[in-house]
Amino acid sequence: MSKETNSRAFSGSLNHIREAVRYGLKYISFLPDFMFGYCCEKYVYDAQLRIHNVNGPAYRDPKGRIKYYIKGVEVPEYVVMQPEKISLNLILKEKNQEVKSIMLERFGVEKFVKQSKAKVIDSHIEKQGESQLLEIDLGSGERGYFAKVICPTTLKEYLLRVPKYDTLKKAIAWTFGMRANDYEPVIET
Repeated sequence: MSKETNSRAFSGSLNHIREAVRYGLKYISFLPDFMFGYCCEKYVYDAQLRIHNVNGPAYRDPKGRIKYYIKGVEVPEYVVMQPEKISLNLILKEKNQEVKSIMLERFGVEKFVKQSKAKVIDSHIEKQGESQLLEIDLGSGERGYFAKVICPTTLKEYLLRVPKYDTLKKAIAWTFGMRANDYEPVIET
């Protein structure tokens, strides 16, 4: 064989190896006339090392099966690829609380509150914004109570499911396992 033929063959082999690595090749052994490779699953991680990808699949196996994860939680494909399909109804019907939380985050707390026609029971203005105690119709005559709060550090809004209370302070104290009289934060972080 000529040097040129050997060079082309070697270049072609490298291209195959590059492609195999792209699809999850993890181990490779070279024998005189044979090459053996082993493909593993391929994951995408976030900074906290959770399986995570908001732009596509976060998991792919050697057979091409894919799964979608956000913050380490497996979610339906549409939550990642078509978040505009997330609706108030889909959020309310979701049984898995972690998936529901991610759907709510992608949908938007304000949009959820507005579309659910939440009734404000109590509210409190803080430097980071307004926190509220809300009553929401969950369908089939069921009422749900939520504390809409803003994290003072990240300024992200959260809806926390709480028992029925008449004041926001009682509801927030409950989330910390406290009574309203005992809940007096000096500094919120």
